[in-house]
Amino acid sequence: MTGVSAYSQRPSARDTEALVMRHAELVKRIAYHLAGRLPASVEVDDLIQACRRLREENHTLRASRESLLQERTALAEKNRLARHRLEQIIDRLRSLEEQAETRQ
Repeated sequence: MTGVSAYSQRPSARDTEALVMRHAELVKRIAYHLAGRLPASVEVDDLIQACRRLREENHTLRASRESLLQERTALAEKNRLARHRLEQIIDRLRSLEEQAETRQ
């Protein structure tokens, strides 16, 4: 994956986990760096745990987003079909109305 296509493709869970494990040491270094700027009451393990929780929440939100997008697509299709059917009914009523007027 290179260039723009790298942003449009979603890595598998295994690829994501491998990426996390590969950069775990960097995450720890960043956490310790941040800990130096935070109050003493904040521990590095808490920062790392918060990072994990946020990653899991992000994963859950992405899954929810996908589900909602699929649902929206299905509803849009139902809406399109209903609109088409109503247009057919209206056209049929107009034609019946015209036929009734020509008979009188």
